[in-house]
Amino acid sequence: MPSAHRIAVLAALAALAAGGAGCGGEATPSPPAGTGPVVTSFDADDVDCSLGTLGTVFVEWETANATGVEIAVDGGDPALAEPSGALTLTVPCDGEEHTVSLTPLDASGKGETAIRTVE
Repeated sequence: MPSAHRIAVLAALAALAAGGAGCGGEATPSPPAGTGPVVTSFDADDVDCSLGTLGTVFVEWETANATGVEIAVDGGDPALAEPSGALTLTVPCDGEEHTVSLTPLDASGKGETAIRTVE
């Protein structure tokens, strides 16, 4: 008779083979090979205005098929960043909403821009 540990390992392997994440998270589907760069996740916290007239926004992102990203606040000049990562941006503390845009890049051009609104 198989041990409880062996049964648990076999169940985990079966879940992975069926496309499950296996460790409590959800599996993220990969884009088909040969497709352009895409943003697969993009999160932006609300503005932290504890420092006065300038605030900070923590952003985090992941892409697929990208060699880098352009990230910009309120349509300003974009900065280049790694295909996946996190950073803190500076935004005005003016009580208004602000947009953070993230555009994935590859050798052939740009993918679809993802936008988050923060306040």
